[in-house]
Amino acid sequence: MINAETARALKQRYVIRWTAILSASQRDSTTTNVVLYGEEANTIPQFTVSPNPAQDWVNVTSAGDIQQILVYDITGQLLQQHVGIASFSTSTLPAATYVISVEFADGKIGSRKLVKQ
Repeated sequence: MINAETARALKQRYVIRWTAILSASQRDSTTTNVVLYGEEANTIPQFTVSPNPAQDWVNVTSAGDIQQILVYDITGQLLQQHVGIASFSTSTLPAATYVISVEFADGKIGSRKLVKQ
């Protein structure tokens, strides 16, 4: 079996299997596989959303290569999509709390809360 340190070094996944006994009888048990990845494989580039709270414009800054920025309301409805830019207008959004989802060139996705005043 591969250990966590080796998986991080190789940036590969590994599986942990365990059996949970649901009752006193061994026949009432379940086996679950959990897939874990090395720490570096799951690292999302750091990014900031500012100003937050926002009024008219928002800037997303990151050392990573930003592909697109998606703006969702609290119900999960997509309100805005911005491809290839890191600044966008919030002037058409009413005052509320939103979720900003940032997709990076390597396919990783991070999110932050944005408050619009």
